[in-house]
Amino acid sequence: MPSKCVPNCGDGKLKGNEVCDDLNMIENDGCSIICEVEEGWKCTEIPSKCKTTCGDSIKAGLEECDDPKDPMCASNCTINKQSLEYKTT
Repeated sequence: MPSKCVPNCGDGKLKGNEVCDDLNMIENDGCSIICEVEEGWKCTEIPSKCKTTCGDSIKAGLEECDDPKDPMCASNCTINKQSLEYKTT
């Protein structure tokens, strides 16, 4: 009986049904342990390099916030310190 070949998630190569592969088996870094792009991330290149998608209303990675309609959330997905100071005084 022939053997069944399956992709080796974590090897940095995109094979089979892998959407991303960032050379590790760590969750919440953009590419899951089953080589799927995690919510709020975008992955490019091989091996995959993943970045959060600021402004998509999904708080991911190191984003402090991700709500484009909230004045407390700056355009780079950090808490707007000036608005915070103004609000507390």
